[in-house]
Amino acid sequence: WSHRASRALASSLLAARRASNATVGPSGACASSTAALASSLAPRRRDFFGVPSTSADDVREKTFSSTKLVPHSPAKLFDVVADVDKYEEFVPFCVASRVLRRGRGGGGGWGAKASSRDANETNASATRSSFEAELEIGFKLFNERYLSVVTLEKGATHAAVTAEAVTDAPDASGLFERLDTRWRFAPGSHDDECEVRFDIDFRVGSVIHAHAVGLFFEEVSKMQIEAFEERCDELYGR
Repeated sequence: WSHRASRALASSLLAARRASNATVGPSGACASSTAALASSLAPRRRDFFGVPSTSADDVREKTFSSTKLVPHSPAKLFDVVADVDKYEEFVPFCVASRVLRRGRGGGGGWGAKASSRDANETNASATRSSFEAELEIGFKLFNERYLSVVTLEKGATHAAVTAEAVTDAPDASGLFERLDTRWRFAPGSHDDECEVRFDIDFRVGSVIHAHAVGLFFEEVSKMQIEAFEERCDELYGR
């Protein structure tokens, strides 16, 4: 047994010497192996709390969208969305809503032609009007009041309602650097059906508020269309 063990030990030592010669040869393979080993043992940079690094812009700005076929005509959906004064009665997280004055912004009063960009998205003969509205939204510990310019665009087949927050208003809190919402209405397969698309695009001024605001608008995007559909059910029936 001792003789066999000695031969096995000798064989192992020979294999180790050959491996060592292959690594520490004149070709410089030793340096390469040493560098690889050092790299594997060097401390690695870790993201804070294991969260991947992202830029401030990625955190501060988000876009959410939702689309649904609703069993009401585009005209009915448009009228309900355009009636901002009533939002506080049924819109999720809307604490207060009121129209301040009409006729402000791009297209002037009722009957004005839509811009070329809007005409491409709606209809070449679309009419356009706008007004200022003040909304107050609340979500858990988050509460914000802001001014928006609301633009109504209505064509023969398509319509849209766009709201842009006035972030440079004298009494603006500075929470938002940008807050835009847009509703688009297109005919469905029959007269009492509408394809509704709702988009929210925002950028907050502080990374500190980004997470809470992002959660809020994610919930809003999921619930908005259903809320307006239920409002149509209440006003017009099924």
